[in-house]
Amino acid sequence: MIHASGEKIGAEAFRLHPHGVSDNTDFSFVVIGDPGEGDPSQHVLKDQILAISNKSDINFVVLSSDIVYPSGAMRDYERKFFLPFKGLTKPIYAIPGNHDWYDALDAFVATFYTPSAATLAIEARIRRDLKLSTTTGEDIESLVNQASFLRKEYQLSSGNQNAPFFQVSNDYFVFLSIDTGVRRRVDSLQLAWIKSVLEASKGKYVMALLGHPFYAIGEYQGNMNPDFRALHDLLRAYKVPLIMAGDTHDLEYYKELPKNGDGHTMHHFVNGGGGAYLSIGAAMAPADSRPTGDWAIYPSREPLVHKIDSLTPKWKYPAWVWLKKYNGYPFSAEWLSAAFDYNQAPYFQSFMEIKVEKSRNRIRLIPYGIHGQLRWSDLEYGGTGKPPSANNKDFAEWELPMAND
Repeated sequence: MIHASGEKIGAEAFRLHPHGVSDNTDFSFVVIGDPGEGDPSQHVLKDQILAISNKSDINFVVLSSDIVYPSGAMRDYERKFFLPFKGLTKPIYAIPGNHDWYDALDAFVATFYTPSAATLAIEARIRRDLKLSTTTGEDIESLVNQASFLRKEYQLSSGNQNAPFFQVSNDYFVFLSIDTGVRRRVDSLQLAWIKSVLEASKGKYVMALLGHPFYAIGEYQGNMNPDFRALHDLLRAYKVPLIMAGDTHDLEYYKELPKNGDGHTMHHFVNGGGGAYLSIGAAMAPADSRPTGDWAIYPSREPLVHKIDSLTPKWKYPAWVWLKKYNGYPFSAEWLSAAFDYNQAPYFQSFMEIKVEKSRNRIRLIPYGIHGQLRWSDLEYGGTGKPPSANNKDFAEWELPMAND
C-alpha cells in the first residue's frame, strides 16, 4: 500500500502542506483522540471542538486512532465521523487505530486519502493478500465515490493524505504522525521513513503522534512487545521531546526524565478522550503507583467515582465495590472500563489544542473538556505535573520550551 502511493521513502515523503504553516510563522492545530462511537459521549464535545477548531489561528485538525468503532466500516462513517464533525472548516488529517484496521483500513483509506491514492492503496492491499478478499473493483469504486460524496455533502476537508502516516514540517518544527497498527508496531517501510525524517530533523523541535501510548493507565506500556519498545528507544535516541497518542480514552501526562546520563527529557501525553467510552484505569490506580514522579490525569478519581456510585444499578454494585477496593483483581479497572461507562452527564471527554509559537520559543498544550478549557482543579496531578507557579483555579496548560536537548 505504501509503494502504491508512488512516494519514495525519504525525509520529504508523506509531507502535508496545510495553509499557514510556513517557516517564519506561529501556527496551531487540534488533536482529537478516539472519537468515533457516534453516541452522546462523542456528541457532547461537538460544540467545543467546533468552537476551538474553527478559530482563525487553527491551521488543521488531526484525529488520532480509532476514528470509527467498532470495526472501522464505511457503513458507520456518516453517523460517526461526517455528522459529528459537520461544521468543521479546517483540513482534517488522521492516523488509524486498531479498530480502523479491522476493516482492512478500506473505509479509512477511502475517507482520508485522496481519491486516486485511495484506489491505488486498496488495489495494492488486495494484490498483497493474493486476492483473497471479497472486495472487488466495483466495491473500491463505490467506497471511494461514497467518501467523496459524503465529503461534499457534509463539506469536510478529509481527503488529503497518501498514507496512514504523515508529517507536517517547516524549518523549525516537525509533527511526525505514526501508524502503530493493531500490534503496536511499524513495518519496515514506515520505519525507514521515520528514521529518514528524524535524521533530517536534527536541530528542529519534533512532536510525534502515535496510535498507541508508551505511558497509559498509570503504567509504562512500552514493553508490550519488542518492536514497540524499539520505537520508544528510537525516538529517545533522536531526542524527540514530545510524544502524544490515542487508544486509551482519557487525558494523561507523564514526564520521563533523563536516562543513562543522556540528559534528555520526554513529555508523554495520552489524548484519547475524544468521544469513545471513558478509560478509568489511570483514575482508579493508586497515586503512589504512577510510572513517573511528574504526572497529571483527567478525570481525577473523586468525580469519576461519584458518577459511577450514583449511576451503577444495585445488581452491578458488588462488582463496582470490588473494583474500587481491589482494582478489579485479577483483572484491572481499565479492562472493566466499559462495564461502568454510562452515557449520562457528567461527561469527562476531552481533546487538546497545540500552539507552536516560534515567536516565543515555546509549545503550549491546552486541554479542553465539554465546558471549555480545563482548570487544574479538574485534574489530579503529582510532582510538576502541574507547574509549581500555577494556581489550582487557573486554566490548565503545559508550556514546553522549543529547544530540543
